[in-house]
Amino acid sequence: MKRHLLPALAILAFSAAKTSVAAADALCPLLRAFVQSVKPGETKGVTLRTSWGQGFSGMEEGTLAAKACERGDDTLAIKLCEYWMENSSTEFAGVNAVRAIECLSPGTKSSRPASVDIITIHLSVGSPDRGSLVDITLQEDTEVGGMALRVKASGY
Repeated sequence: MKRHLLPALAILAFSAAKTSVAAADALCPLLRAFVQSVKPGETKGVTLRTSWGQGFSGMEEGTLAAKACERGDDTLAIKLCEYWMENSSTEFAGVNAVRAIECLSPGTKSSRPASVDIITIHLSVGSPDRGSLVDITLQEDTEVGGMALRVKASGY
């Protein structure tokens, strides 16, 4: 029985790893395009809100989980939010933050599963002459409830 179980577990582990890599790969081009689209002197932001074990404030009791994405009318922000609504973790908000950091700072790698509850990171994405200063924050939102992952890009 053990001989049959081990190959099955190996296949499941490989499939899970492949799925995780594919999901990260799909996020990165969207997030980089959003950040790179910000013009000098302009600021754009997107906020992914997630709540596990309850909904956001004002939701009816008994809600197990909630997810929302706030953005402006920018086409790339809309696409990023659409992706996050379908392909982000509701239970583990820190996973979403780590993925965003890894996308915008490709040399940064975490040993997954990383457990992150609060984070603030500042990155420069682009060249010294043209790019964006990016703030990625993850924190509990005591007003709305749940966790808020914010990505704010200021063009230079």
